[in-house]
Amino acid sequence: MLLSCTACGHTGPPTFVGQGPDGVILACVACGAQETLAQPQPHAPPTSEPARAVAAPTLAPGYDHASERLSAPARATPVAVAEPRRASSAAPRALPPHKCPKCGHRQHDPENCHKCGLRLASPAAQQRPWERPPPGLERAYAEAEARWAALSAPDAAEVAAHEEFLEWCRSAGVPTFAAMRYRHLLADAPEDTFLQACLERAQRDATVLVQAMARGDGAELAARAKVVRQVVLVITGILAVIMTIILLRMVGRAPSV
Repeated sequence: MLLSCTACGHTGPPTFVGQGPDGVILACVACGAQETLAQPQPHAPPTSEPARAVAAPTLAPGYDHASERLSAPARATPVAVAEPRRASSAAPRALPPHKCPKCGHRQHDPENCHKCGLRLASPAAQQRPWERPPPGLERAYAEAEARWAALSAPDAAEVAAHEEFLEWCRSAGVPTFAAMRYRHLLADAPEDTFLQACLERAQRDATVLVQAMARGDGAELAARAKVVRQVVLVITGILAVIMTIILLRMVGRAPSV
């Protein structure tokens, strides 16, 4: 802070003397003249507007003051409320025109799928070998296809039916079939939370099934390895006995000195 002294004209930092009734007292460092620096007055708080009078609400004819409810003539006619649906009223956004027949990915490129790499114009895309049932699951896949065809479009009213379908696919060992079907439906309605939940459940069931199969294969391999070790030990013992007999015969035939 700089102070221009009115007595000697010196301009520079002043010396603080004290607090006076009218403000801060400062002294010039050159001549010692004191001056009072008035403090700014605080702004007065804004005055609040006077409260506006609020008119009392006008009661409709037929209002019962004693029971605080509408009497029979003034009651509104009940209106039926439609069941909420998952689809929003907003116009659906346009989806890319090309859909991969294998993974359901939608895109604008008509050549190769950007998600799984399938050539959309290849013979494999027309034959769809991924939809063939694995060996031993032909009947389960046929039954799953029939159950899927019997299901209506996924909706809130069909939750129980779709849950039953997912549970059957899990118990039959074909959760990958359900995952494939829900994946293609979700590609056409990517914002459908019900389809998302169904796909996630089918994928979880498929993961659990693969892990169980991997554990079973590991146990089978361990059992086979144990049998192989036992056979090797038996063969090694037999060879040791044969070699011992041969050595004993050779020692018995050796000429004495």
